[in-house]
Amino acid sequence: MSRSVTIDVDGAVRRVASEELPVSLGGPGSDVVLPGLAAGGPWLHLGSSEGELFVQPDAAAPGPVACGGDPVRSSRWLRDGDTLALGGTRMVFRQDDRGPRLEVRDRVTTVVPPTGPPPSGGGEGEAPLVRPVLFEPVRPGRRSRRRWTWTGAAALLAVAALVAAAGYAVAARAVRVEVRPAPDRLALDTWLPAPRLDGRLLLLPGSYELTAEKEGYRPLREILAVSRDAGSERVFYLEPLPGRLTLATEPAVGVAVSVDGRPAGVTPLAAVELAPGEHRVTLSAPGYREHETRVTVASPGESVELAVTLESSLASLEITSTPAGAAVEVDGEAVGVTPLTVEVEEGSRRVLWRLDGYRAAARRIEVVAGEPAAVGERLRVAAGNLSVVTDPPGAGVTIDGVDRGPSPLELDLPPGRYAVEATRPDHEAATASVSLAPGASRLLELTLPPRLARLRVVSRPPTAEVRVDGEARGSTGADGLEVSLPAGAQRTVEVAKEGYETFRAQVTPRPGLAQSVEAVLRTPEEVRAEAAPPEIETSQGVKLVRVEGGRFSMGAPRREPGRRFNEVRREVEITRPFYLGTREVTNREFREFLAGHRSGAVSGVNLEIDHHPVVRVTWDDAARYCNWLSARESLTPAYVARGGRMAAVAEPTRGYRLPTEAEWSWAARHRGGRVLKYPWGGELPIEPESGNFGGAEALAVLGSALPGYRDAYPGTAPADSLRPDERGIFHLGGNVAEWVQDVYADRPGTPGSVERDPVTTGGGLLHVIRGASWMTVTVTDLRLTRRDSGSDGRPDVGFRIARTAEGTPP
Repeated sequence: MSRSVTIDVDGAVRRVASEELPVSLGGPGSDVVLPGLAAGGPWLHLGSSEGELFVQPDAAAPGPVACGGDPVRSSRWLRDGDTLALGGTRMVFRQDDRGPRLEVRDRVTTVVPPTGPPPSGGGEGEAPLVRPVLFEPVRPGRRSRRRWTWTGAAALLAVAALVAAAGYAVAARAVRVEVRPAPDRLALDTWLPAPRLDGRLLLLPGSYELTAEKEGYRPLREILAVSRDAGSERVFYLEPLPGRLTLATEPAVGVAVSVDGRPAGVTPLAAVELAPGEHRVTLSAPGYREHETRVTVASPGESVELAVTLESSLASLEITSTPAGAAVEVDGEAVGVTPLTVEVEEGSRRVLWRLDGYRAAARRIEVVAGEPAAVGERLRVAAGNLSVVTDPPGAGVTIDGVDRGPSPLELDLPPGRYAVEATRPDHEAATASVSLAPGASRLLELTLPPRLARLRVVSRPPTAEVRVDGEARGSTGADGLEVSLPAGAQRTVEVAKEGYETFRAQVTPRPGLAQSVEAVLRTPEEVRAEAAPPEIETSQGVKLVRVEGGRFSMGAPRREPGRRFNEVRREVEITRPFYLGTREVTNREFREFLAGHRSGAVSGVNLEIDHHPVVRVTWDDAARYCNWLSARESLTPAYVARGGRMAAVAEPTRGYRLPTEAEWSWAARHRGGRVLKYPWGGELPIEPESGNFGGAEALAVLGSALPGYRDAYPGTAPADSLRPDERGIFHLGGNVAEWVQDVYADRPGTPGSVERDPVTTGGGLLHVIRGASWMTVTVTDLRLTRRDSGSDGRPDVGFRIARTAEGTPP
């Protein structure tokens, strides 16, 4: 069905969009006020469901409602040609290529049949119902001995006729029937000719079929309902026949035709039906200029012919290059190899030349239809591309003695031979010689031998197994265990003994520096006694789960498809556990803090639902909510107002806050020893119920969608819906993108170093946004490393809360 319905009240037209339905119709006080209804308030409601229109009488309607002569007591679907009667007003519903419309015409006084069940007889204060009686002939009996004379019989018949006429006159109702415009033929299916009185028909109560015909108009067939009460007046309208437009175009095939902005088809095309009046006809075809003209249908049913020859929009373009043999693209489409001549559309055209060993070149040229044009390009020799990767990374690289920065790096260099050297303070230098050809790409991998350092590991109790970066190195004795390690890079030392919790420590070996690790092992009971509870709950009933820290690479690899410039990899360690909300903050919870907040709607999709995530909140709104929640629970707030804006306090507190970007990334990507690329794992396609993204349900709202994915929600989803992860956390990486603690900045990281519990603060206006949302329609944007930023509220951005775990520094 069309997305809007047209309501025509005696020529006054109003269009009602589908999202504005339902609307009320009736007397004063209704959305649409109908003529002839003195009683105030709605009589009828017009609504939409599953693409279909329906009507439903108002519970407090001042009078009865009928459709096609039948009383309407509940909801009823509308079909083309249905006639509605509300007191003294008649409406006709039409459904055709112009869309659905409800036509309200002149006032009538048709009496609508009663809506209740028919009573068995007239009750107190009611007129008795007239019921049909089956005719039963008199059975033959004994003949009377008296003979009737012809005169007596005639007198008896005359009396009977007078009695019948009088009864008809008493029972009949005067009905005025008018058809506009006046028809050529009019008929009413009465079993006896209906008498006329003062221009009105005398008809017994009941239903009659009225037919009318007029040249140039569609035949009319309507039901005339006559009630037992007063007389009435009925007006019927003939619908004019459409005109017919016949097209003859050159070219004859493939011309797209639209009438008044609406597509009508592609030639060859059957006759197009047009309503009487003036119409705008537009013709378009590839390789031809668009042609627009106007045609007029003067009278109903008139045939109009239109013959048009379209003008060509092509021009001849000669393309050359030095040297020849370059592949050519025009506006992104491959057209051949130079030299060549092609036909192109008039206007601004972008020409691109590509030739192995030479730099690509592009130029824009203006082309006029019918006027030959030429364009040429002298190509330049392409530079070579050199990528240098070292193990370990972060080594300083020089090329022909010139410092080029730390590895990994990528450079464009003129063709030739180069001397490459890579150095690190904690490793031996590595050198190589490399040649670059024009346009060639080379990858140079250099391994720097490490400089070794000594580390002593002591455990209490002794005889514990020692592992360095997961590699077994032996067992501690009374004097401990001494191991040799490459210097410079941070190492994870693990000390394990049966019956005790594994001890872990991070060390950075230094050449010539004596280092040691003393591991005090504790039993599981001792550890559990010191640990914070695995989960907590807010005063609003929101659950937060404890997330243990760890070390990981934050960001995306350089060659990952879809990687953005702000996803630079850096080594990060979360040293202390934290609590993270299992779901995003909902509309209901946020409105307890700010009653006037509205998440609004997008293209008719409601974002206001109580248990759906709150959206259109700024970072400051989220920080104020966290402080409000902390105050309710007598916790030290995590934010302070400065100059009208919110900022995180200098030292972490145990109050509610937003998760840091590092905490969000750790919780989203690292689950049970796995490192995830997407919310569901590391590979495509998208697994079912992986999250609320821009699936097929959101196509009408967003204009595009993720191929082959459905999640049943055209907008936001309930905050605790779809499949949670193994910790019970919902929608990390979907539903709505989420504000995090950090001020937005590009942080490249320092090679060979590890950032512990990083968070970016300061006076920046932009804050980091992480995760995909219900509006995400591309696979690359579903990656968990994708970073975004903003300052204002958006319909796809919300937040979840976090807290520093108990037992850690406040």
